[in-house]
Amino acid sequence: MPAPAQLLEVKFKALVERFMKTSILIRTVFALAVIAGLYAVFMLAAPFHCLINLIVPLVFIGVLWKLKIQSIKHLLIIGLLGALVITGLYADFATRYYLDLPEQEAESENGDLYDGMVTPVYGTSDTLYNFTITVRLPNSTSEVTNMTVVVGDLRFYGGEGHNHTMVLIDQYLNENNQTIARYCNVTTVPHPLNLFVFWVNIDGEWYIAGNQNPSPKSPLPTYGIEGPAYQDYATIFGIMVPFGLYAGLVNMYIVFAILVLMVWWLKKARKMRMDSYDKAVTEREKEQAGVKKDEAKVPSLAKAMGVPGEDSFVCSECGADVPAEAKVCPKCGEKFE
Repeated sequence: MPAPAQLLEVKFKALVERFMKTSILIRTVFALAVIAGLYAVFMLAAPFHCLINLIVPLVFIGVLWKLKIQSIKHLLIIGLLGALVITGLYADFATRYYLDLPEQEAESENGDLYDGMVTPVYGTSDTLYNFTITVRLPNSTSEVTNMTVVVGDLRFYGGEGHNHTMVLIDQYLNENNQTIARYCNVTTVPHPLNLFVFWVNIDGEWYIAGNQNPSPKSPLPTYGIEGPAYQDYATIFGIMVPFGLYAGLVNMYIVFAILVLMVWWLKKARKMRMDSYDKAVTEREKEQAGVKKDEAKVPSLAKAMGVPGEDSFVCSECGADVPAEAKVCPKCGEKFE
């Protein structure tokens, strides 16, 4: 009696064989589900790792090949569908990230500008957002000019920066006898998703405060602090779709298409080699089969030895000497052309 494992293996093989006989539509949906799951795992475990753009297309084409979807046209079309699936996944992942932003504070490289933030982080177009930052001044008489918060629209193309002048709300000496100044600006933001940085001129030198440690999970790690944002999934998703299209079509589909074309070229090159070999064999067989009998005639021994005499040759069938002009062997009756 077969072991349970063997029975399970037989059933599994039978199931696979049945699945392989299903329509190409069902197999395509299965392949898309596999690639969507793989991409989602990558985005959760190691988002935006550069190898994703190579591993996912490689696995995708491997799955399709195993599912007996090997037509170049079908591969390119299904690959495009896969790119659209990745577009949706990317846009969803990015949207969820921007709807749950980590705490971030703007800071300058030398640390003299710090605690730059906005409250609240989420709101609507009517919400008043309070931008604040702390500045450590060289001394109490330092000249501070152009204290500005720059709020930029986060979008795929055509984003604009909006400058807002900040006002001094407090100035004091800390425990280290350093002059500390606090600035703020209260404003609305017209765009659903934004980035912001601070800049200021202190005693003739410019300083800028931004994100010194961008989150590794950020879809678009930048120097700007992410926020404020509208807490609206559909709106943010719409902003992220162009980024998703770039990730799906440029980062993924182009690599996939190159791999498919490489497979096509390898198949074509192999076919060309096989056709060339078959053609050479056929031509050689034709040459061998089409050799004229007079080309195979063996010259007589007398002629081969240079002895003068009537031109003749040896019959290839019986070995008799036959005159050159003869059409039939006088001994065996073999006909010559």
